[in-house]
Amino acid sequence: MRVWIETPSGSGNPGVSCEFRICAQNVSERALGGTISLQPPLCAKSDETMEFKTGILEPGADWEREVTVKFLYGGRTRLYCWEKEAQMETFGWAVFDVKGAGYYSGDTHAHSSYSDGKSSLDENRTSMLDKGHSFLYSTEHNTLDHLKEIEAFARTQSAERFLHAAGWEYTTRCGHAVTYFTAGEPYPPEIQGSSPNLARWQRFVDEITSAGGLVFLAHPYEAPCYEFGDGLLMNIDNIAGIEVWNGFNYHALNSRNRRAFSRWDRINARGVFHCVGNAVSDAHTAKKHGNPFIKGYLKELNADCLREMLENGRFFGSNGPELYFRMDEFRMGETLYINEERKTVKVGILLFDPAGRIEKIVLYRGGVNTSGQENPVKAVAEASPSSANERRRFEVFFELTVSHGEFYRVEAFTEFGAVAFDPEARKQEAGFAFTNPIWIERM
Repeated sequence: MRVWIETPSGSGNPGVSCEFRICAQNVSERALGGTISLQPPLCAKSDETMEFKTGILEPGADWEREVTVKFLYGGRTRLYCWEKEAQMETFGWAVFDVKGAGYYSGDTHAHSSYSDGKSSLDENRTSMLDKGHSFLYSTEHNTLDHLKEIEAFARTQSAERFLHAAGWEYTTRCGHAVTYFTAGEPYPPEIQGSSPNLARWQRFVDEITSAGGLVFLAHPYEAPCYEFGDGLLMNIDNIAGIEVWNGFNYHALNSRNRRAFSRWDRINARGVFHCVGNAVSDAHTAKKHGNPFIKGYLKELNADCLREMLENGRFFGSNGPELYFRMDEFRMGETLYINEERKTVKVGILLFDPAGRIEKIVLYRGGVNTSGQENPVKAVAEASPSSANERRRFEVFFELTVSHGEFYRVEAFTEFGAVAFDPEARKQEAGFAFTNPIWIERM
C-alpha cells in the first residue's frame, strides 16, 4: 500500500481548521485492504492518532478521506501517515506552515559549495523545508562569501517562511568554533598556531562577543587533529555554548558525542557561566541537513528571536522526538531563583514521538562542583511508558526538592528518529532528544 497526505495550499493560522486529504493506493497485484493511520503534530488541537479503514481495494485502486486539523500555535510542522500493519514500509509525511508565534526547528551548523559542502544553498534550503524546518545557518569554513547570496534570498517572498542566515566556522589546526551574528572578515585561523592555547582562543572569543557575535565551540571530540584539549575546554569563558551533538559522522549516543555531553556538564558544574548545549548536523550534503536539529519557541521567525533562543538555550536537540521540560513555570534554558537553601518544585516532562515508539526519559541533576569529581551529573529520575498510547505521547509529573547551584536536564530515547528516517533506503537510527538545563540559583 502506498500512503500519502495532500495539504491545503498556502498556510494556516492558529485556531482555524484546515482540511487535509489522506490518500492510499493499492500498488500490489492482488486485492487487499488495510487501516491507514494519520498522526497530527503536537501543535494540533487534538494530536490523537486518527485511523481509517480503506475497505477492500483492487490492484491500482485509490482511496482518500478528508480530515480536519486545527492548530494551537504557529510553526512549520509535519503530519505523518502510514499503513497500520506496515509502519516502517509505508511511513511518510507532509509539511505544513502555520503562521505566528510557536515552536520552530532548524539547523545552525551546515556547509554548502561555498566551502567543502557538496550542494548549493538553494538545495540545502529545499532539503530543510522538506523536513519541516524553518531556519538554517550556513556556516562555511573561514569565509562569508555566501553572505551575498543569502542576503539576496532574504529579499524574496520565500524568506517569509524560511530564515536563512550566514555564519562561519572558525577552522584552525587546534579546534573549530562556529560564530553567529558576526560581520566583517572572518578571524584569521593562523593566529591560533599549531597547538591549543587558552589565551589566544580567549582573545578570539572576547573579540567576537564584544562585536555582538555568539561563539559555540564545535565538535570538541570529533578528531584528534583539531581537538581543543580538556584544559582549554574547562577554562575558556564567554562562549555561548558547545556542540554536544554534532551529527556529521556520529549519532548522539556515540562515544565522541557522549564525551562532549560529559564535558558540557562539567563546564556548567564550574558555576562560572551558563553553557548552552547545541545539536547540529554539520551537513556537507543537502540530504543530511536538519538531522539532527534544534527546536524552540519563537515569537517571530526572525534573527533577533533566533539569537535569544540560541543565547539562552531555550530549545531541545533531536532527530525526531519532541521533548519539553519545566520546573514550576520555568522551562528549559531558564533560571529558577529560590530564597531558601532547598525548595520543592513541580516537574513536568513531555515527550512526543510521532511514530509511537517511546522507550524512556531520564532526568539528570548536576551541581557546582567543589569536590573535583570527574562526573558531576547523576540520573535522579527515570520513567518508561506503560501503555501503547504512552509510547506516542508520554507525560511525567512529580515533585522534586532542588537546591541553589544545581542544574537539571532531560534525555529521551525512542526506537527511531522520524526526521532521521530515510524513506527511500528504509534506513532508521535510534531516536534521541535532550533539553538544555534549568538552572537553580539563589535569588
